[in-house]
Amino acid sequence: MNALEPTLTEQVRKGLIDEIGPDIYECWFSAFEVEGIDAGGLTASVPVRYLKNWIEYKYMPSLLRAAKRSNASVEWVEIIVRKPVADRLRT
Repeated sequence: MNALEPTLTEQVRKGLIDEIGPDIYECWFSAFEVEGIDAGGLTASVPVRYLKNWIEYKYMPSLLRAAKRSNASVEWVEIIVRKPVADRLRT
């Protein structure tokens, strides 16, 4: 990837903003990170379970559409709760 090519996270972010608007994106997705794509699935992470549950309940169709526009091989999205930074530094 060259320096001008947007990352997958940036592509999904732009797709989500186009889909749900910047205010909703900032409210619910500002801590959202794309972890990667594997076997047709996009894995993303958020810092807390409440946010994971809310995004899955309310915004999963929008997230899936944005992910598919970013990478046509995406067939599903999984959201995980990432470990706190302190826990990640210890491992």
